[in-house]
Amino acid sequence: GYNDGQWFQWARLLPDDLHLADYSPAAIASFRDWLRRRYGGDVEALRDAWRQPRVTFATAEPPDFERYWVEAGGLLDPATDGDIADWTRFYSEGPAETVMYLADVLRQATPRPITCGTYYEDITCNSANHVALGRFLADDAIDWFAGPAAYGIRMPGFQGAVRSVFGSTLHHGRSYLTEQDWRSWHSSPSEPADNFSWGRAETAEAHNAMVRRECGMALAFGTGTWWYDMSGGWFADEGIMAGISEAMDAFERDLTIERMPRADVALIISEDSNHWVAPKDGGLFRHVGVKGQVEELNVAGVPYRAYLQSDLPTIPDHRVYIFTNPYRISPRERRAIERLKSDGRTLVFVHAPGAVTDGDAAEAISEITGIEVAALPDCTDLNASAIEGAHPLLNPLPAAIALPGGVTGPAFEVTDAEATPLATYARSDEVAAAVREFDDWRSIYVCPPHLTGEFANRIARLAGAWVAGEPLNAIYANEHFITVHAIFSGPETLTLARPSRVTDLTTGEVISERAETIELTLTRGETRWFALEPR
Repeated sequence: GYNDGQWFQWARLLPDDLHLADYSPAAIASFRDWLRRRYGGDVEALRDAWRQPRVTFATAEPPDFERYWVEAGGLLDPATDGDIADWTRFYSEGPAETVMYLADVLRQATPRPITCGTYYEDITCNSANHVALGRFLADDAIDWFAGPAAYGIRMPGFQGAVRSVFGSTLHHGRSYLTEQDWRSWHSSPSEPADNFSWGRAETAEAHNAMVRRECGMALAFGTGTWWYDMSGGWFADEGIMAGISEAMDAFERDLTIERMPRADVALIISEDSNHWVAPKDGGLFRHVGVKGQVEELNVAGVPYRAYLQSDLPTIPDHRVYIFTNPYRISPRERRAIERLKSDGRTLVFVHAPGAVTDGDAAEAISEITGIEVAALPDCTDLNASAIEGAHPLLNPLPAAIALPGGVTGPAFEVTDAEATPLATYARSDEVAAAVREFDDWRSIYVCPPHLTGEFANRIARLAGAWVAGEPLNAIYANEHFITVHAIFSGPETLTLARPSRVTDLTTGEVISERAETIELTLTRGETRWFALEPR
């Protein structure tokens, strides 16, 4: 299982200890076999994709280190870098195919029906070689995926996160289980930095706040969970086990609910676009544009679903679509985007949609977004400041509309006279974000990644989407469950999707037979969660 038994490759990307996997003869042979399958045995298709007129499936070589690990301005060029994109794609799909092969062997060797699962935190965990969820979902070898709760945001007072494109996982009839491996005062060793990152609770109250937050998130998203004690005795406390028992009762309620979880906002994540980011920049782009966007939406107060861009043609309808890393858009995906430009929907495009193209990047962005843009020279720091009072999205003015996180990359300025500017680059007065109203849809273009939770909340409200609360606290909700974890102390109003009977999942008390809102006063680190029965 490679590093940590979770099918991570053994490459190290540290500057002082850099080695890339895998240039062995076996890997190169496997790469050639993978290319033959990827291109259906059509050598001319391979040559066209790589722009190498003499390459064959028997002679194809991975890009050498000097080409692969070079700073290429963020995005690759299809005219020269097709082999780099394929080598990056193989880096993820190769291990996935190994896992599926082993699962098929297990099925064939077992006389009774079995389910097969694997550790697999996907692109949302910012692993360089876990970017093949779509490859898994196109096969029936794996029934469920699993991975630990997001590190660094586990402790009470933080939002937590599911490391899965959970909407697509469920859309394809699979499950995702979050591993709750919370440490407790019974665990060792005890080091401050590790305790924070891993989530070491010093009291049952703190432990149960994390349990409720993570389980409430799972209930809202339609995923699952399990508790993992790595060394024995971590959960050996009556208070901790009472919290786990409380969570089990909540999941029992979920068993009778057959409808897909409700949300009006869709977060669209592209695996193929990841392969067209310069590998040296890939971790930063995933960290900010994907992992960072997920964590920011978790404090937006807006219920959402996360989907792969490749599933865009078949996913359920939503009011708002946020395309967080759409650098490469296939013809099929492009047709799906055009169909969405109707019925009052709001489409939000981040950074450089469709910029990985044989044509002009600015023209591609303009056509996809409906907002005219022009390329700025060279790469620039993607940092911007909101324009005060420019639009209802910014009134009153949010602290920021995007958090670039120090990303430098291709930049574009809005030149469309019909669009309303929302932000300018920090280094100049060039427009970095804008909104344009069309007859029956709205386009928002934001070059700096990623959207802040506050700005996402404004977008959802303007689009008429369901907003469960104000931004800043972590709110996870669907029509049947709502959970709030306090990042800040103070009053909180939760707004339900429909009038509902409300039951406190901690006490079992019915607090209302028919409510549209829930009024609370919270203390930082506290989790409150409720079962909802729509009336």
